[in-house]
Amino acid sequence: MKKITYVCLTLCMVLAMVFASPLQILAAGEGNTVLVMKGKENVDTHEIEINITVEENTGVNSMLLSLVYDTSVFTLTNLEYGSAFAALSPINTNPETEEGFGIYPFKFSYLGEENDTSTGHMMTLYFRIKDGAPDGAYTIALEHQRDQDVTYLDEEQILTKNLLIDSARIVLSENAVAEIETVPDSNKQPISTTPDMLWLPIAAGVLVLTGGCFLFLALFIRRNKPKKWKKL
Repeated sequence: MKKITYVCLTLCMVLAMVFASPLQILAAGEGNTVLVMKGKENVDTHEIEINITVEENTGVNSMLLSLVYDTSVFTLTNLEYGSAFAALSPINTNPETEEGFGIYPFKFSYLGEENDTSTGHMMTLYFRIKDGAPDGAYTIALEHQRDQDVTYLDEEQILTKNLLIDSARIVLSENAVAEIETVPDSNKQPISTTPDMLWLPIAAGVLVLTGGCFLFLALFIRRNKPKKWKKL
């Protein structure tokens, strides 16, 4: 009887690990440093302002980011650094001209001696819409080479990590801004719940499996219960 009990309990633990492991790996593999791009139109200058905010940050030692946008539609006219990642000494090597920042893609380089765990305002980018820009939806994004361009320090080791970066989507109509929205990083899509909520379906599954195992055990014991001797 003890063997049957151990088998049932072991089965419950194995099944719980099978259900839980993929979700744990998925949640831990991405998203411990999150950048969000939010845009708005300056009604006075008709420029587009893209504010980049660091919402989560477990630590970054170096980064190389590329600013990607349609150069036939937008001109990057200015940028302002914020307080986030300031300890990493941000540098850009792109020259500024009368027409704005000319080299594409525009690159930002960050390097420090320790991990920077700051959050908040990272930078603001300013774009001008070029005359005659066709109507349509356009994306302004920060990109990096995965498993290569972002590092953090773990004791004496330099390890790579991947960022989650929400991009900005601008819709133009008649050479004017019709809509600006933030588009989540595609790697966020598999994670549809918050980390706290992630354990609810796992816990429910474990409870159902455990209850089923104990029900099976109770029925087995009842069916195989020794019959009592009748008194003479």
